[in-house]
Amino acid sequence: MSGFDGNEYLKRLADRECPVPYDSPILLPPRPAPPAPLDSSSPLPRSSHFTVYSPEEKELLTSLYYTNAALPPSQRFSSFSPDSITTIIPGAAWVLKLLTPEECEYVKESGEQFGLHGPKQAEALGEPTGARRTMKRTNDFMFPAMSTLVGGKLPEELLDLVEASSPHTSVRGLHPNWRVAKYEPGDAFPAHYDNSDTITVIAKDGSKEKLTSSHTLLVYLSDRSSYGGGATRLFPQGRYDKGVVDVELPQGFALLFQQKGMLHAGLAVEEGAKYITQAGLLRGQYDVKPGMAPSIFRYGPGLDHY
Repeated sequence: MSGFDGNEYLKRLADRECPVPYDSPILLPPRPAPPAPLDSSSPLPRSSHFTVYSPEEKELLTSLYYTNAALPPSQRFSSFSPDSITTIIPGAAWVLKLLTPEECEYVKESGEQFGLHGPKQAEALGEPTGARRTMKRTNDFMFPAMSTLVGGKLPEELLDLVEASSPHTSVRGLHPNWRVAKYEPGDAFPAHYDNSDTITVIAKDGSKEKLTSSHTLLVYLSDRSSYGGGATRLFPQGRYDKGVVDVELPQGFALLFQQKGMLHAGLAVEEGAKYITQAGLLRGQYDVKPGMAPSIFRYGPGLDHY
């Protein structure tokens, strides 16, 4: 794509919000509502969208982030069984094997064909002003075949773990808006919170239900031997200098993590090229209560002042 096409962008937005029928293949077979939780507290800290930092505070936080980004994490996960689910953060993040190498190549090629865009086009394509991600990725890439493929591979054990978390409704499927990203040497995505995705389902009787994502499913598409660096760094305590966890996945493995409150970053790739893809895991409709509102994209403390 050589330039920004406003009409095409609006069409993609309309496609993203287009309702789907109740029998859409991107949706999972109906699941019973999970039991009411005995403890509804989140394992992650509650973060505020409204914290206002002074220029001096922002400068200190920015320095703290980049200083610690170059340091080893408190904990690293890099070895996983293809036959079981690995808990990274109890109640909030897990790893499992999902795709074959052939499927990974198919997703990479599909993303490349759709078009990967760098940060120079970010504002024109609707990303937040001041975005400092440096890798290239797709924008509004509707890939329902991927949602159908991956949804059919999610094990019952994982669905049960997710449904034990907020908003305590059933898992309904994967949003068809997949981000395919390519990190080359020096590329990174500084600490941020993911935005929730929503979609409307038209029931058989014509009624509508709004599904909203609660977790991000992030799949590594590249073989680990083809690049260096590029870990996914989690900040489960909401701090850059304490309790930091790095996850380095083999090809075809996925990290599923809670969107609300999970500060995370894609660390810089040092050599080669790393491809990933991600989408939101959709949950059944729920009444929005204090502390249960969908996640909103924003950069980590101090990183939004550029």
